[in-house]
Amino acid sequence: MIIRLILNNVLSFGEEREFNMFPYPHLANRLPHHKYSINKDFSLLKMAAIYGANGSGKSNFVKGLSFLKQIVVDGTIPNELLNAPFLLQDAPFDQPQTLGIEFLAEGKTFWYGIEILDGKITTEELYETNFGKGEPELIFERKIKEKSRFDFLFHKSISLEAQALLKINVRLRNRLLINLFGILFLKEKSLSPISTKVYNWFKNLEIITPSKKADNLIYLLAQDKEFNSFANHLIKTFNTGIQEIIVETKKIEEYFGANELLSTREVSRELKNGIRSFIPLNNSQDLAIAMQEGDEIVVKRLLFKHQVKSGEAINFHLYQLSDGTKRLLDYLVMLSQIILNPSVVVIDEIARSIHPALLKTIIEKFSTTKNTKGQLIFTTHEANLLDQDIMRPDEIWFMEKDKFGCSDMYPLSEFKEHKTKDIRKGYLNGRYGAIPFLGALKNLNWNDYASTQ
Repeated sequence: MIIRLILNNVLSFGEEREFNMFPYPHLANRLPHHKYSINKDFSLLKMAAIYGANGSGKSNFVKGLSFLKQIVVDGTIPNELLNAPFLLQDAPFDQPQTLGIEFLAEGKTFWYGIEILDGKITTEELYETNFGKGEPELIFERKIKEKSRFDFLFHKSISLEAQALLKINVRLRNRLLINLFGILFLKEKSLSPISTKVYNWFKNLEIITPSKKADNLIYLLAQDKEFNSFANHLIKTFNTGIQEIIVETKKIEEYFGANELLSTREVSRELKNGIRSFIPLNNSQDLAIAMQEGDEIVVKRLLFKHQVKSGEAINFHLYQLSDGTKRLLDYLVMLSQIILNPSVVVIDEIARSIHPALLKTIIEKFSTTKNTKGQLIFTTHEANLLDQDIMRPDEIWFMEKDKFGCSDMYPLSEFKEHKTKDIRKGYLNGRYGAIPFLGALKNLNWNDYASTQ
């Protein structure tokens, strides 16, 4: 689970800003089942909604998390991050960029942070934070000494042989230490307990953007009977007309056809080498994956059963579904994860293409379910979700830019509103900020710009 995220000099975050999932102490009686009690002294919230005007930085917040995930899983710094300091300041490229995250993984808390200057990592560190008690315990740290030379520090439990291998691979492969720590040394006994927890936490962090599809939806429908049942029951409650999601299986040669032999060979080679368990083949027409089934490479794609007046069924393809229905398909995996597992799902623009009443029902269902296990964090403009019956004040965050164009963020709990307060009305009236300033638009005379004929 996410504990806190810090961004500084990244995209619209010109100064250090912190987002966290800590319960506000004076809200103990507000939706108490929204607090996950990790131990007697440490709790985290199950949900967070981030509100703000267009251009306030909500999507940049999600990008910050995406950068960290890519750094850990791929071992490289995204080019977008290297070219994304806060530009509305003097000499932005001369100031360090900082990203850091504290998180809970398999019963332990960790801090991972990096600092970048002039396109190079100057600091990379991983600590076990012990739930905030006492001093954090160093796992590793590397800091730039001069040019491309680094000083390394490691926990005493990491063998000298493992330390030497990590240092060599950092230099030779130009990869981040966190990635090497998780990938190269899973068999090293001194590293395995920590490396698997940290690496797998980032790998399993689910980030859904408006353009991202849930690539693992088909794989789970095909391989997991419980998820298949969950997804089919849930999709019918959305009242989209879909009676059943069907997984159709074809031989890869049949799917691509005789004119696509090169694609067939490339996909088959990658799967047979065991690089990935499945390969997405998504396009505007289909939602499909290639995977190995026994000795064969097959393609599995989704069809969507609808019932016609006569009682017979007809199967729709992806392109025949509405944008809203496609968006709901992405949420099937998300809902399963956060209900049944201690997963973290982050969604940018959760309300996109979805009816407000349906979205509120989904969030309300998650809110009122008492035995959920995961965290849901999302950005939105949907004011109907500003309801103290389904969200705590410390789960509602606002984001706006200051006079210097820097994104600021703060929780509703700072306003100490009574539980009976209509926070939706207060937000729309500008009480908490984070809304567009539209005075110039209201005073604009459109006819002044009409061309004369």
